[in-house]
Amino acid sequence: MYKVGVVGPTQSVERILAEAKAFDQGLEFIPYSYVETKETARIVLENDHRVDSWLFSGAIPYKAAKEALGSDEKLVHIRLTESSLYKCFLDLVFSQGKLIDRVSIDIFTISDIDIDRALQQLEMSPRICK
Repeated sequence: MYKVGVVGPTQSVERILAEAKAFDQGLEFIPYSYVETKETARIVLENDHRVDSWLFSGAIPYKAAKEALGSDEKLVHIRLTESSLYKCFLDLVFSQGKLIDRVSIDIFTISDIDIDRALQQLEMSPRICK
């Protein structure tokens, strides 16, 4: 059986595992949750021999794993899309029960998605922090 380590915050890992049930033939998904992203390096270094590949909940833990392992040969991550960004905003509004006026989006480069266009459509203006 091909083993895939799934790495991310607990809620993200649980969502990924729920979706992965549709692909479980010949695949075993092994959860590796963290509280802080900096735990990613320890997780992959301690468990790399237990999996055939790694699936990360986003670009930030993916980059941390790539740096720790020195290669991205068996690493993939879930990419942020405009529709997933909209869904996150809607989920946030629903869970908070009110409109939001500030949010932080952690991505490495603005080119990861057309975030400017997405924020313009939402009538929000980006402020880039480096």
